Amino acid sequence: MSAGFSRHATDNVDSADLRKEAYAAFNAIDDPAYRAVVGLLVRILDAVEIKTDHMYSQLDAKLDAILKDEKSVKHMVLNDHTDTHDSHHRWIDTRIKNGGHCTWASTKIKAEEVSAADRRGIKNAVLEKVLIALLAGGAGLMVPQLVRWFQ
Repeated sequence: MSAGFSRHATDNVDSADLRKEAYAAFNAIDDPAYRAVVGLLVRILDAVEIKTDHMYSQLDAKLDAILKDEKSVKHMVLNDHTDTHDSHHRWIDTRIKNGGHCTWASTKIKAEEVSAADRRGIKNAVLEKVLIALLAGGAGLMVPQLVRWFQ
């Protein structure tokens, strides 16, 4: 029942060669019903290929036209910020090169440093209280023994 098709990597196959192979396999089919179904499929595939080729050629033409107009592409991508976009990049580059931050960023960095110091302070205070409690508890257990020892 095999029609004689061989496997191909579609990127490496020329459409005309594939069509010749399909027609050769089609002509090798003896069953009229099977041949009718395969013939219909071949026609559908041809129609799809023609339609997609036409769509891709139209798309290529449109893309070429769009890419030729760099100003319109920038306008679409930058959403009406084309006038300030380049100056913003220059400003950011200057800030990065000089190691500076804007006032807002400097304030946030300082606040994060203070917050981290506060968290360390809280952690150290909790640790100190736990240690004092443990030492006091341990001392509380030791007091009766000390009292007996001094008697």
